Amino acid sequence: MIYQHLINNADKHGLLYRPEIVPALTSRSSWARAIRSGVLTLDYPNVARLTSSSRTIHQRIKAAHLACGRDSLIAGPTAAWLHGVSLPEPDDLHVLTKNRLMNAHRYNLVLHRPVQLALIDRTLHDDIPATSPRRTLFDVAAWSPRFLHRTFEHYLTNGDLTVRSTWRSLFEITRQGRPGISRVRNMLNQWSLDTEQPESVLEAKMLSLCFQAGFPPFEFQAQIGPYRVDFLWRAQMAIVECDGFAYHGSTRDAFERDRFRDAYLQSLGFTVWRFSFRQLTFQQREVRMRLQSVFRCDV
Repeated sequence: MIYQHLINNADKHGLLYRPEIVPALTSRSSWARAIRSGVLTLDYPNVARLTSSSRTIHQRIKAAHLACGRDSLIAGPTAAWLHGVSLPEPDDLHVLTKNRLMNAHRYNLVLHRPVQLALIDRTLHDDIPATSPRRTLFDVAAWSPRFLHRTFEHYLTNGDLTVRSTWRSLFEITRQGRPGISRVRNMLNQWSLDTEQPESVLEAKMLSLCFQAGFPPFEFQAQIGPYRVDFLWRAQMAIVECDGFAYHGSTRDAFERDRFRDAYLQSLGFTVWRFSFRQLTFQQREVRMRLQSVFRCDV
């Protein structure tokens, strides 16, 4: 068959990307004839599909990715759908790209142009490059907030994210001024305490308090000598430990172990603050005021 070389080089979705086919495998005229004869159907200016291939939503999403360039990424609610989040089948397709596509709206494409596309975390789903769950969550918060809770629940259930890791991500990107930050923060503040083990929940609550109080940057789970501490401010020589009763307060051995640990850290010049579940849950104002005395020169 005259166009067999085109059929053989289509990807798993039955798609061909013109810049990689012409002139490497065929001529411009052969490409055009294949379209006129009905062997190929042109979906975008540079993307065609085998007319005989099955038409699927995955094929449409992959074609949108190719149309925006190989370095583009499927993003936002479209990426969440690819990840398996229970969302309506996408109509508008969200793509992160540094390129421009004429009349993108006619193809139901929503294009976003990030500052540093190459640095964005990515995953591969069914041979389609998409943003990572972490990035996807914040994009959903900015562009499709009605799907935010559903998306977060899916990532929690699948183990892609945790409450604690999402708080940490919030701290990492908050200074970039990204939209959707406040929505993610409000969602985390409302999240059930039953989503993680007690110590992790306490750490998430402490992260929330630090974020809202505007405390200086800190190191999380930092190593000091033989000990790993929950929150460390080196410049202020301050340490905060979150004490869950099950681990820290249930036995005298645990109590004495913590006192020995504190004595070691204090011998190095650190001030150690310990806050309990009750304090971080019901006495956040008092906790905040105590820590602001440490950070009064920076806050």
